[in-house]
Amino acid sequence: MTTTVPFFNPEKMHDESKDWLSFVNFIKTEYLFLLDTIKDVILPTTNDYTQIEKEEIIDAINRSEKRNNIITRMINSHIGFLEDCIEENDKQNQDAFISEHKSIKITVNRYKIDYDRLKKQIINIIKNARKEEKLEYLLDSK
Repeated sequence: MTTTVPFFNPEKMHDESKDWLSFVNFIKTEYLFLLDTIKDVILPTTNDYTQIEKEEIIDAINRSEKRNNIITRMINSHIGFLEDCIEENDKQNQDAFISEHKSIKITVNRYKIDYDRLKKQIINIIKNARKEEKLEYLLDSK
């Protein structure tokens, strides 16, 4: 049985890090869209339950946004670390970088899963609010 040693490929890891950065930056703009949509759809309703739900959603988005900022700083630091590893060509730093890279990859993947779940919940809440709004309109028009 042979064991494989992780191969230090700076170009591949740099590209992957840039992809992560692009992904978290895209999510930052998506937060703005989701917050605006929630405010536009749920704000006009006077239902107490909907108002509480809106506040919980906004709080969840804010928590996710804070996590996004932490991950963004982590990735930027990681990219800087990669540049240092390339310049110094130090085996110990390369091993540390590979370990950090794997850790960030896991963090970004978990964040993506959590964010997708949050986004689905928000979209379902928006759909339900629209349905209620339409139903109230139909009942009021009769």
